[in-house]
Amino acid sequence: MLGKLSRFASPEIERLLKLLEADETSYETELRKSDREKLVMPVSVSSSESDYHVRAFSKDLSSCGVCLISPQPFSSGMEMNLELNLDNLLWRHAAECRWNKKFGSEYWISGWLLNDGQLDVDVIRDAEMMIECNTRSTKREKYAVPVIVHQKRDLPRVHAFTRNLSGDGVDLISNQDVPVNSFCKLDFVRSNGEECKMIAECVWSKKYGKEHWMTGWEFPRLSRISDFHAASFEDLG
Repeated sequence: MLGKLSRFASPEIERLLKLLEADETSYETELRKSDREKLVMPVSVSSSESDYHVRAFSKDLSSCGVCLISPQPFSSGMEMNLELNLDNLLWRHAAECRWNKKFGSEYWISGWLLNDGQLDVDVIRDAEMMIECNTRSTKREKYAVPVIVHQKRDLPRVHAFTRNLSGDGVDLISNQDVPVNSFCKLDFVRSNGEECKMIAECVWSKKYGKEHWMTGWEFPRLSRISDFHAASFEDLG
């Protein structure tokens, strides 16, 4: 990971990436998901028998299963309908929850087995690569991390998740837009419940499907630390 850091990255960003890399390594060691493809996208979880509906996002997936992070827990053996949303592309599958565990203080991570067919992971990966907005100067890691966006003044908090991450910046997906050129405090929620706080600037925004937005954020470079911290944590709530 550290070899992918921009030489302009601040010590706070270096610490954040080290922690998230350690979380990812621990997850892969514990759950042994080496056969999974890291593809992060919104997922709608619903029941055909009621109005039950949960917004989640994928951490990784394989041809026969999906790992989700959600704001609500699921019971092992529960059968639900999953709708994977990749911008304007949708994949719908019936699936069974095989395991569920806590992720931080307000989220849960769960594993799902598809009951009605297989996902074409190659097709999804190729489609996901076409969404990339910018030519990157550094490689982005596909870490799936919940993020709380604190805006200035009386603007509401925005709940989002990372699409990719590097020492230069992060792409987020949320169900609310954030104004371009605004400074916000980003709370990255780790699996152990710790929140890593970072001030960043929203540098672009675009619609993502019918219900979501994708935003691009720039982390402070060493030469601009004072500019970023002029928007203090206290001002951002």
